[in-house]
Amino acid sequence: MRKNKIMASVAPVMLAAALLMTGCGKAQEKVDSEGATGSEVTKEDTTAEETTETTTAEDDTISGTSNGSNDGTETAATEPDTKDSTTTTSDIIIADVSWNNDINESFEYDPDNHTLFTFEMSDGHMKQFDAGYQYPVESMEKVDIDNDGEEEYLFNTQFGNTAAEYNVVFIFKLVDGEVKRLFPTEDIEEIFNDAVDSHVVTVSENGQTLNALEVTTFDKDVDVNGDSYAFENYHATIICRDGHWEVVPFDPEITFVAVNNGPNSGYVPGSVNNEDTVFKFYLNDKTTKEVSTNFDPAVTGMEMLDVDNDGEEEYVFKGYFSNTAAEYSLLYIFECKDGEVVQLYPTKDIPQLAAETQWEGMTEGDLADSILVTVEENGKTLNAIEVRLFGKEDGETQEEYHATLVCRDGHWEEFGN
Repeated sequence: MRKNKIMASVAPVMLAAALLMTGCGKAQEKVDSEGATGSEVTKEDTTAEETTETTTAEDDTISGTSNGSNDGTETAATEPDTKDSTTTTSDIIIADVSWNNDINESFEYDPDNHTLFTFEMSDGHMKQFDAGYQYPVESMEKVDIDNDGEEEYLFNTQFGNTAAEYNVVFIFKLVDGEVKRLFPTEDIEEIFNDAVDSHVVTVSENGQTLNALEVTTFDKDVDVNGDSYAFENYHATIICRDGHWEVVPFDPEITFVAVNNGPNSGYVPGSVNNEDTVFKFYLNDKTTKEVSTNFDPAVTGMEMLDVDNDGEEEYVFKGYFSNTAAEYSLLYIFECKDGEVVQLYPTKDIPQLAAETQWEGMTEGDLADSILVTVEENGKTLNAIEVRLFGKEDGETQEEYHATLVCRDGHWEEFGN
């Protein structure tokens, strides 16, 4: 059976092809298993199944994977040590690299047939690493991912689930004659033991260009229209320094918004025992923020619009509510500023809208009839909101406030006043 081999003296090549899910995985020779640090063995005619303790992947509807142990276990050689006593660890190099589940070979999908990476060392012993799942290997390349002047072995593998398709990366490094797993890593809690889409990128730092990894994980929730939707719940650039990974600082962004009481939820506003309408924002640092309306309007839709005319679009939700005084078109506007979710509207900037109501936690502005309009100012067209407040007097509905509002530098003011 063909061995997927990269000799130490041969330049690395990319091995790309369409994913095939038929046939069978090939057995490995002469090995015991280990996680991130691998296992040391001597040459014997035995298979990976005979010498390897396998680990079943975790049951996770999004990741569905396990990346193996960061430390692993080491098994003693089965033959007497015949190494030259004058050989030092610095003299030991990687002589050969092989793997099973190659994308260019037909194999049968079997989650228990984990992908194994095997390194044959120049002193005759081997190290093997269990990927923790059956990842088809698309290519192997050598990249100085930690920017220390020495190239590491980087494997691009494939994985897919109901959320996304992933390029799952495994990186191994030779340190003092021993092969260590550099990635996946436990250093970044947000991506450890999750399915991670990873790609090599470069970043600039102090005038230097450094290699790094761009990493993304995904989640699923129901959108405003009630449809299941996959979205990024973590997206960052990470860089390796002295064997440890760290996140390049970034301001989180909103990647998805879920809301109850949406247009396809069968919700009827004002019904008995209705829940308060809540907007749930997912940010790409794996955090969420919930904002409640403190009552139960129906959400009828969402659009992106530059309401405050600053060149950046905001999240604009349209809602509906009715009572004995009137029927109301409602607006809820949010933006992400410096990594924080900020509610831009309803607003308390206008005294009439900031006034408290008889309902705890609600202002007059929460029940203001609000529609999007445009106004002209100095030859420019600006987005704005036309606002009305209603009340009842002697059983008759009365308009108590009517104005057009524009937002400037995050604050609302009456247009024309």
